[in-house]
Amino acid sequence: MQTDPLSRTMMWTAVGFFAVGALARFIPHPPNLTPLTAMALFAGAWLPMPVALVLAVGALFVGDLALGWGPQNLLGYVALGLTVLLGARLRSRWRPLAIGGATLSGSLLFYLLSNFGVWLEGLLYPRTGAGLVACYVAGIPFYRWQLVGDLAYTALLFGGFSLVCRWRRWSPTLSPRVTKAVDL
Repeated sequence: MQTDPLSRTMMWTAVGFFAVGALARFIPHPPNLTPLTAMALFAGAWLPMPVALVLAVGALFVGDLALGWGPQNLLGYVALGLTVLLGARLRSRWRPLAIGGATLSGSLLFYLLSNFGVWLEGLLYPRTGAGLVACYVAGIPFYRWQLVGDLAYTALLFGGFSLVCRWRRWSPTLSPRVTKAVDL
C-alpha cells in the first residue's frame, strides 16, 4: 500500500518515540516504573493495529527474554494487547482527560491481570481466595510505581509527539490516512 510522505513521516516519528520508550525499560528504575503501558496506549493511538500489537507485545517479549520470563507473564501480554485497544479508542478522542482515563485503565488492567497470573502460577501464593487477596495486596507497592511511570511516560510520549506535530504543523487529530499507513 502506498502512502503519502506526510503519513510516512508521522508514522516513523511515532515509531521513534516508541523506540525511545522501549529502551527506557533497560535503564535502572524502581520496580514497575516502566514505559510499557504508555507505549501500548501510544502505539494503539498512532500506529496501524497490527503494527501496534506487534510493537507493544514485542517490547515486553524482548524485555522478558533479557530480564527473565515466567509463565505468569502471559497475562501481562494480554493486558498490553488490551491496552493497545484502549489506545485505538483514543484516535477519535485526542484529549487529555481521555488519555488520562485510558492510562489509568491500562495500569489497572496490567496490575489485575499480571498479579492474577502470579497467583494462578501457584508458586508464591496458595490458589485460594485468601491467596489471591494476599497476592493483590503484595502487589500494591509495585502498582504505585507503575501508576507513576504510566502517567509520566504517557505524558512524555503523547505530549512530546503533540509538540512535534505542532512544530511540523501536522494535524492535531488522527486522520485515517495516517492510521492506515502500513508501508514502512
